Amino acid sequence: MVNKGIKLPLITASDAVDEDFVGYLSEEHSELHKLVREKKYTVKNTDTAYRVINHWEEKGILPEGVSNSADGWRKFSLIEILWLEAVKKFREFGLPLETIKTIRVGVLNWNEKEKTYPWFEYYALKSKTSGMDGYIVATEDGNSTLAFSRQIESAKIIFSSRSFILISFKELLSGIGLTSPKPECLFSLSSEEQDLLDTIRNQQVDKVSLKIKGGKVKSFDASKTIVGSDIGNITKEIKEAGDFADVLTKFERGKEQSVEVKKKRKF
Repeated sequence: MVNKGIKLPLITASDAVDEDFVGYLSEEHSELHKLVREKKYTVKNTDTAYRVINHWEEKGILPEGVSNSADGWRKFSLIEILWLEAVKKFREFGLPLETIKTIRVGVLNWNEKEKTYPWFEYYALKSKTSGMDGYIVATEDGNSTLAFSRQIESAKIIFSSRSFILISFKELLSGIGLTSPKPECLFSLSSEEQDLLDTIRNQQVDKVSLKIKGGKVKSFDASKTIVGSDIGNITKEIKEAGDFADVLTKFERGKEQSVEVKKKRKF
């Protein structure tokens, strides 16, 4: 029975991401930090009406670090502009402002000393400068976190498949005219590797041996042992399928006991 009083985490923690985050904060990125933290954007850069921004401020949607300039106009950093782009995406999905406020509290934590939003900044810049694709992950009730696509996939091991609203940092960056590398595939397989994986998964093989050259699969042998009533049909099946295979039959007291079928695949 599920205890409804317990709220499960959306995504499992990743030691690798935690360590990389600490490294990012400890390294000297003066120019990069200045780029993303400088308050050089105005409402005009958001493509959002002033009255809408004012309304969002009243509802607690604007980031805590948003400042007003001497002339009274709001100034935004790049990170804050990305958040406003995310708000527009959430509104397109039909989320009410109260829920978006809850999401903001979960993912956009202001560090007064550093004058930034450390985790949000980290995910945004990793998405901007690498193939890692960061996401704002949220549920309809406002439970939220930040995660990379690989973390989302890894979470399936513990939580199985779950439904989320995912806002891509790469799309947010693109929305304000900034390019980023294409997102990396979680598991990029060559056609040879895919053939090998299909053989292992679908043909119930007992063992596989590989020949690899230069990091590429050049050939593999996949074998399985047949016993019982299926022994008599195996040769016929191989002929009808037109397969290339070695068949080793083992006898005991003149009777067939098992058949080992080894199929070869060359590339």
